[in-house]
Amino acid sequence: MSGRASIFEDEEEDLDVSGFRPAASPRQRDPHEVAVVRQAAEAKGFVSREALAPPAQPQFPPAPLATPPIPQEARLRRRRTGRDKQLNLKVTEASLSQFYAIADAHGWGLGETFERALAALETELAAGADAAAGGQ
Repeated sequence: MSGRASIFEDEEEDLDVSGFRPAASPRQRDPHEVAVVRQAAEAKGFVSREALAPPAQPQFPPAPLATPPIPQEARLRRRRTGRDKQLNLKVTEASLSQFYAIADAHGWGLGETFERALAALETELAAGADAAAGGQ
């Protein structure tokens, strides 16, 4: 005999499952029996996983939000622009505030502000290189 043993005595015989049908509706449970089983389970330390109904009134005041809500200015900076790369920088508080102030003053998004800053830096560096080349 090779392989596993069969669960059917005669493999050539067709298995008739026509007598199996799903139950028409779930069986109704007796509330008294359910209460007795629940009480016995709790007495032995088993805890129900069923969701409990929320209390009518909160027992404690709601906790403050872990993160403050996004201010209106920041919401205005978030637009779909096609920019999909991320650049994370460590900057001083003053530089961050200045960057946001410039973006907010002109109504630009942060990506657009960064691109304009790069263009301005390139212009400044080119002008500096031209001045250095002209002075020689």
